[in-house]
Amino acid sequence: MKTGIGIFSLLSNDATVSGLAGNRIFPVISGKDADLPFVTYDIITVQPDDTKTGASKLDSVDVECVCHAATYSAMSDLGNAVRAALDRQNVTLDSVTIDSIQFQSADVEVTDKPRKFMVVLEFKVRQRMN
Repeated sequence: MKTGIGIFSLLSNDATVSGLAGNRIFPVISGKDADLPFVTYDIITVQPDDTKTGASKLDSVDVECVCHAATYSAMSDLGNAVRAALDRQNVTLDSVTIDSIQFQSADVEVTDKPRKFMVVLEFKVRQRMN
């Protein structure tokens, strides 16, 4: 899915996100020994908007971004930065056009071994097929 290309571009080019996570922005899963904090993103579902005469030229894509950090405060800061970098944004690259991104929800999770705080951010993306 090319939606991830647009998500990565918006996140990696945002000064606040890259200031907090550096270049630790990963599709689906992080590297095994990735330093905290970092962001993962994944395409959850794609809903095409087919027409009577052909395939969809505009898809609705559910995207999940997970911000991982060692402390609640760092997780919160990174989560807010990711939301600000994506919510109500659009981007056009060579292979993808994202018309809009809308923030949908957030959920905080904690793991004990190792102790890690995560916020799961869900977005609805409207992607035009190039």
